[in-house]
Amino acid sequence: MDPEDPSYVEDFESVYTGRNAILFVVEVSPSMLEPVDEFTPCSLQMALICAYQLAAQRVITNPNDVMGVLLYGTESSTGRFENQQILLDLDPPDAERLKSLQTYEKEFDSYKKNFKPCSSQISLSSVLYHASVLFTTKAQKYEKRLFLITDNDHPAWNETEKGIILQRAQDLKDLDVQVNPIFLDPPTHSFRMNIFYSDFLYIVYNHQDVSNLVSRGQSQLQNMLNMITALQKPKRAHFHLEMDLGKNVRIEIQGYILLKRLESVKTSWVYAKGERLAIAIPQSKQVSFDTKKELKRSDIKRSFTYGGSSVVFDPEDLDEIRSFGPPVLRIIGFRDASTLKPWHSLKPAVFIRPIENKIRGGGAVFAALHKKLLHSNKIGIAWFIARPNSNPCFVAMIPTGTSTHIRKDFELPVGIFLLQLPSADDIRSLPGNPNPNSLPPNSIETMQNVLRGMELRAYEPGRYNNPSLQWHYKVLQALALDDEIPTDFVDTTLPKYRAIQKRVGDHIREFNEIISSSNNIVPIKHDEDEMDSVTPLKRKREESIEQSFALDDSQLKSMHETGSLEKDLKTLKVPQLKSILRDRSLRSTGKKADLITNLVAYIERL
Repeated sequence: MDPEDPSYVEDFESVYTGRNAILFVVEVSPSMLEPVDEFTPCSLQMALICAYQLAAQRVITNPNDVMGVLLYGTESSTGRFENQQILLDLDPPDAERLKSLQTYEKEFDSYKKNFKPCSSQISLSSVLYHASVLFTTKAQKYEKRLFLITDNDHPAWNETEKGIILQRAQDLKDLDVQVNPIFLDPPTHSFRMNIFYSDFLYIVYNHQDVSNLVSRGQSQLQNMLNMITALQKPKRAHFHLEMDLGKNVRIEIQGYILLKRLESVKTSWVYAKGERLAIAIPQSKQVSFDTKKELKRSDIKRSFTYGGSSVVFDPEDLDEIRSFGPPVLRIIGFRDASTLKPWHSLKPAVFIRPIENKIRGGGAVFAALHKKLLHSNKIGIAWFIARPNSNPCFVAMIPTGTSTHIRKDFELPVGIFLLQLPSADDIRSLPGNPNPNSLPPNSIETMQNVLRGMELRAYEPGRYNNPSLQWHYKVLQALALDDEIPTDFVDTTLPKYRAIQKRVGDHIREFNEIISSSNNIVPIKHDEDEMDSVTPLKRKREESIEQSFALDDSQLKSMHETGSLEKDLKTLKVPQLKSILRDRSLRSTGKKADLITNLVAYIERL
């Protein structure tokens, strides 16, 4: 297939649009309906909770994704497949469908009778075939993922059934369905993968032995959301062009944006007077200022202001002045790596890798270039045009020697990154360049002690979420699903003031005194308590509340009768409420309102 063919480009973009189709396939059995322990609900309920939380997240962050939940092993059935229930069809998880899924989380005991397990063993081959039908009919051009959640380590009752199941696994593999099993331990023993699933995994993981890499046990359900995030596939290439290394020496490369700032979703105009909210699509039109009539596209031209007058351009003229040739990465020369400065970066780097669609041998040439740059401690300087009619620029070609872990589930690969370099037109001067004030000699040594005490051993971007983005989605999700608006915002990026005060508090005070005395400034003294992110008044109130829950149940009963218990409970954070419930062997799962209800109900029963 020719990459230059327009039909190829259209098909490429339709398949790799970044849309995901996620199907939860959960077995229903007596052991899946038994609570794990007194604090943890049954495995089926935990799976539905994970499905709901993922769907609630995707409806905002990835609104074009589709998601479904298929239960198998139930006595009742929906559709033509026996003992299988489609709890959530493979469609976009809008707010109404999410609310229906949420009821299974909040009122699971009420719906438990609908999930009565069947008496006979269900055929896993039929379940996998049902999943392939759903993906084929509803998500043909999506990136497809199937999460198989089961505690049955022996689903094949004979060799014939085993062969059929493995063939269904191969069919899913041929459909580009990524199968991710979640193996749970049954009550009587640990999950035995070598009985059947080692062969199953060998097929779905492209004939690789990964049985030792698949985790087992109920703790897997707790990590499911993290695992789904980790399984993001690379998006389609940012560009596809030829790299010019010299006369008649060219190879093909693709570029990928590996790091990009995630912004919150934009607001949309909606029409609110119909039966349902509908997206209002904006349209614009050009109107003559004199006649007030709408102008046709052929009647108008673009112009630029130059010297107080307008210079008019035809579309052909604009294309001509914008064109600097076809997309290309042309190497100009090489420099020592030390010549690249931190302030040279204008945009995030782009990762490139070789491909061999039309030109063979590009991988070997690219590998040789990468090796030479790395061993010589050099960088390449190149002329770069990413796409037709895009602005040309100079880039530095930076080789990476080893892969760099950004977080546990993602690492920057080994290869070459392109870093856009500034030109003379990009340099901006400061309005003034005053000479810095001279500092007393002893202040430098004191500040060095401060810096050494505050040194970070490592910075891992994967450990820190964007606090404003997380809070935006949390509130938006609550509003969309008619949930309680969250009030407990935890900002993990805040400095640990108490630890800083303990390590370098004396050095900071010493430095302030040196600077203040040299400039005749009266130093401002801070209370150590003010170094904490929690104000003294708020801390005193929280300590008072925590002390009240150190009381016995009879004293809490009297607080409830006076009406002060519920008020104090609302001021606590979710982790504090869960700790109080666990101390009394009460259920500690659910939202804040559910936790408060559980504790109040316990006090009322005393």
